[in-house]
Amino acid sequence: MEAISFLSNISGDSDLCQQAQVVFDGMYETWFEDDDEDMEPTLEIYNLLISIYANCGDLKSAEGILAKMEDEGNEIPSADTNTYIAIMEGYGTNGKNLGKAKEIFDRLRNEKEPSIEAFNSMLSLWKKSGDWNAPQKAEDLLSEMIGAGDDNEPLVPSPNTETFCLVMECISRNTPKSKSYKVVSKIEELVASMEEQIEYGNDSINPMHRDIMNTRIKALSLSKKKGVGFDAVGLLFGMIKRYRESNDEIERPNAASFINAINARKYDRSDESAERASELLGVLEDFYRVEVEAGDECDDLKPDVRVYNAVMGIWSRSKASNKGKETKVLFDKLQSLYEETSDSDYSPNLRSYNNLMSACAFTKGSEEECKGSLNLMMGTFKMMREKSASVQPNHVTFGMVLKGCGNLMPDIEKRKTVIEKVFRHSCKEGQVSDFVINSLFEATSTAFVEKLLGSGVEDGIQIPAEWSRNVD
Repeated sequence: MEAISFLSNISGDSDLCQQAQVVFDGMYETWFEDDDEDMEPTLEIYNLLISIYANCGDLKSAEGILAKMEDEGNEIPSADTNTYIAIMEGYGTNGKNLGKAKEIFDRLRNEKEPSIEAFNSMLSLWKKSGDWNAPQKAEDLLSEMIGAGDDNEPLVPSPNTETFCLVMECISRNTPKSKSYKVVSKIEELVASMEEQIEYGNDSINPMHRDIMNTRIKALSLSKKKGVGFDAVGLLFGMIKRYRESNDEIERPNAASFINAINARKYDRSDESAERASELLGVLEDFYRVEVEAGDECDDLKPDVRVYNAVMGIWSRSKASNKGKETKVLFDKLQSLYEETSDSDYSPNLRSYNNLMSACAFTKGSEEECKGSLNLMMGTFKMMREKSASVQPNHVTFGMVLKGCGNLMPDIEKRKTVIEKVFRHSCKEGQVSDFVINSLFEATSTAFVEKLLGSGVEDGIQIPAEWSRNVD
């Protein structure tokens, strides 16, 4: 049992599947030939074996075992809900064949009384699918569950909080960008539906659950509408207030709650939005400190590098003329936290550096402000290349530096010299992407680009594979 459980947690290739099958066969033979009851493969063992095959992508073998378990003539355990779920998830995550996953789900519904876990598993697969039809499928299944208990659907479980959250996330993730404006209203309709379910006596639903609130806030951040930051902060502060009153950890916001509220400012490029984002970081830091001092477990509330990156991202997109300096203040504070604590959660990562580069590159202000941003950008770039052991420039970094040179350097000849050095370095590091090439054209003349590339633009731009070997 322990051997198969271990393999199920690390399985991912055919060799491990074979090892698991060998272990299983040994158990089966010992039980059958020696009549050793302690070695009889249980339902849990069969489910583990199926899960291993499914995780490896060998769904044919997994379904073969399922067929034997469904055959009442075999003296082996009958399949249960977990058996079907393992194969469903195998189709959904490995083969990404949602049609087959749905067939297994329907087969489960025909053979067994499906649990809420099975329904939520199907919703989870649709959520991750990237299929634009998934939101409607998820809503249809939810509607069926809401009608649970009717004469027509006696075996359908009632939805719980996770069910609604999965449908909301499915809508957020899989709605085409052209229809993203509908997402917020759709999710709010589902919140109203949750309230109705509570009135009808469904006590497994909590519309104030952290996951539900986070999904609502994130939907606002994805709506691309100006002004939604105010609504997002209202939801966040409502979470804090309710938690202070109830002390219910399920309703306590976490770092993701703050990140989503901060990101809701993404499309409002005003100075005020950037300042409000910094204020939210301060609120989180105070909130986290109070929870730590109270002795509560609150690692998920830590104002780590992800939160700082979100705030720096808002500053980098703002129109503030001092955004380079403000972003550097945040970067330095993050770096200081890391040096003081040695906690890797505070270590500036590539996104941190690129946010700082972006803030500098797109500075618009006085000549002095632009010069300061240029010096800061180039100094940070040099630090990455020469002093940072853990973070090295990627194609986004090189592209940002090229854009910054074009935006911040008025001296054309000096600009050409710097641009050539940066571009040659990106070639050497194998970090030349379309973004780098486009930034190169924006930063200088076509003639100079042709000189660097060694060919005319009209002949088509051919980038040697070596130049792009490290582009992710």
